[in-house]
Amino acid sequence: MKKMGTIALLFLMMTSFHSGSGDFVGMIKMKHKYKNLEGKDITSLLAPYLGREWEYYIDDKNYKSVNESGNWVQLYTGADNLYYSFTKEKSASKFDAGSTSSSKFEVTYLDRKEKVAGYLCDIMKVETDNQTTIYYYSKEVRTNPENFANHNYGNWNQYLKAAEGGITLKFELTDHKNKFIWIATATAVKPLALTATDFEFPVGYTIAE
Repeated sequence: MKKMGTIALLFLMMTSFHSGSGDFVGMIKMKHKYKNLEGKDITSLLAPYLGREWEYYIDDKNYKSVNESGNWVQLYTGADNLYYSFTKEKSASKFDAGSTSSSKFEVTYLDRKEKVAGYLCDIMKVETDNQTTIYYYSKEVRTNPENFANHNYGNWNQYLKAAEGGITLKFELTDHKNKFIWIATATAVKPLALTATDFEFPVGYTIAE
């Protein structure tokens, strides 16, 4: 899930803020809103649980998200292929990211483009077991799919392969089971010099047994 300033700025910073492979390393700020299936805004109901804004940090093998309150939302560590989901009570559930979330992953590439956070994005629709998601992604803001090849959880590896490494700058997720729509849009994309310590399990949080 990013906004980056301008392409010129990206080129100027590439050697300083990208990994050796040239993939994006930095932060994408995402604004979230929610609707029911009839289109009514229910952001005030779901934001306390899912958040209004996330800062999404990624390097060439890890990622994490922090919400508007400074609480961690998720963490993936590539070295051990583990995914952590956090609660606002500062507890985390740990998952083997090699496990599969959905048996279904059907991609349809849409014949249109849209500019998000200054980037002209390709668009694809993905159908999984209980969700339909429209992804907007730019190959100018990308990562190497091979580095996340074992990340089955959330179908992340399949997404990256389908998007040719393009990181999501906007998504529109329809959850058919829980009957709501989640729309997330990048409002800032910022290259940063991140290190392994930025993706260590946070102090003050516990792992649920």
